[in-house]
This record gives sequence, C-alpha cells and structure tokens, in this order.
Amino acid sequence: MGNYRFIEGTVTSPMGFTAAGICASIKPSNKTKRDLALIYCDTPCTAAAVYTKNLVKSSAIEVTKKHLENGVAQAVIVNSGNANTCNANGYDIANHMCLIAGETLGVKAEDVIVASTGVIGQPLPIQPILPEYVYIEHLAISPDLRGANMGSRVLEAFCRKAGRIVLEIDPPETEIAVRRLRFYERLGFVRNDYHYVHPSFQRPYEPHQLVLMSYPKAMTDEECRSFERFVRDPVLRYSCHGKKE
Repeated sequence: MGNYRFIEGTVTSPMGFTAAGICASIKPSNKTKRDLALIYCDTPCTAAAVYTKNLVKSSAIEVTKKHLENGVAQAVIVNSGNANTCNANGYDIANHMCLIAGETLGVKAEDVIVASTGVIGQPLPIQPILPEYVYIEHLAISPDLRGANMGSRVLEAFCRKAGRIVLEIDPPETEIAVRRLRFYERLGFVRNDYHYVHPSFQRPYEPHQLVLMSYPKAMTDEECRSFERFVRDPVLRYSCHGKKE
C-alpha cells in the first residue's frame, strides 16, 4: 500500500504524537468516564478521512470536511455523550471546539478536526469543553464596609483561589471608570486591547462597549473571542426574562 507502514501499538505510538482524555461530563449524568479526548502531533500531518453516507450526520463531519480540504491536520478533538447532530447551532459548536483546541495547543483552528458521538438531537454543551476560568459578572461591597480596603482584600483572596479570572468594566471615560480601572490594575488585572461589545441582555438595554480585564495575564485575541462566544451562548442565551431573541 504505497509507502505506508503499519505498526503495533496505540495512537501515540507514532513519533511525535501525544494524547489525553478526561471526564468533562458532556452528559451531566456522567461523573467518572472519560468523554473528551485530544490527539496532537508536534508537526502538521497529511490527513484523510472516511465519512458516513447517511443523510443524517453530525455537524462535526461538516467541520472536519472543511478543515481537511487541504489534506492537512495537526490535532483531533473528540467527545462522547453527544453526537452534535440535528442541532440548530451544531456547526458553530463543532467549529468552536476546534478553536478551543487550537488555542490550547498553539495551532491553527483549521488544522484541528473534530468528532462527536452519542445522543442525537440534543444541543452539545460547550461549557465543559471551555478552558477553565472564572467569570466575575458583578462585584460589590456593602456600603457599611467601604473605606476599609475590604474590596481589595476580598478580591485578593478570591484571586488566590480562582486562578484565571475575566471580568468586564466600563471604558475609562469618566472619573469613576478610571478609578475602577486603576483599582483592578493594582490587584494584578490586565486591560486587554480588544474591541469588546457586550450584547443586550434585556430590553430596552442596547449592546454596549466594555473593557475586558483578565488576571493574572493578558488574553490573546482568540481567547477574547472565545470569551465573547461564552457570554453570548450560556450566559446570555436567554433575554427578556427567558425568551430567546
């Protein structure tokens, strides 16, 4: 068969390949079995795939077909528990999985292919697949405790426990907004130079520009885009008191 040579072993037996699997609880009832895997090669590979002829197929297949048009791949992200099939946003989710894997590995998302297996017709939750970080939606200290550095002490303790943190603040265009920016900078937060527009969460509020701050280091543009999708999907999926926009 041409220049191909078959070898004994596992997916990591070929030189340069590594793999890992974790329990991400793609299906909430699963608390122990590994259901998310990543296969990676330290160099781009010649790649090909065989697809089902079934008219009903996973959105992962559509994304993989697109990414293999040039015959090159460097990583595979695979999940069980949900086939990502017959879903309104399935293609976006499959593409998002490739973006997450690419960001994590430092490779182009177009060089990542994706596979999903499991139940059909249920949305594939992206939250278990997202890189771990804590999103602070709102932080406030009781007026009775202000002036005693309580806000700094609370946030410092939280940072030590939480690790990676992302939050939003108003653009520093007013005195109080500038003071808020300086407050977070003193605690080690970094302002990200990214044009971020927070979507409308409830009528009559309109989308508005905010500043993304992260701890303990700056985010890449890809990480900012990933966070933006996170806010638009699980956080603000429903607006106007539960009605989908």
